Amino acid sequence: MTKRLCKLNRRDISDNLGDIHRLVAEPKFLCRSCSRSSADKSTLCKPAAIPPASCQSKPLSEQQQCGVLAEALPTTTTPKLTKLPTKPSLNQRSMFKWPKS
Repeated sequence: MTKRLCKLNRRDISDNLGDIHRLVAEPKFLCRSCSRSSADKSTLCKPAAIPPASCQSKPLSEQQQCGVLAEALPTTTTPKLTKLPTKPSLNQRSMFKWPKS
């Protein structure tokens, strides 16, 4: 099977079902794009290693020490929000017909 799992169509799936079963029986990688899993990372578009169960069962504070799991942990920083203008500027008013207030 030369295609990635993410790109298989129905016919490819039925023709390669045995290979697909072998790849997904004990997955080690997860596609960050479509969430498919596989034992071989070359069969996924954007593979990410699945952390071992021993790391996943630890408390959140200890999970940070598992390098493979670090990218999947929630971030503690909050995104900075920008304030949007409430009224259009003079340039915008001249370009578009805004309702008069």
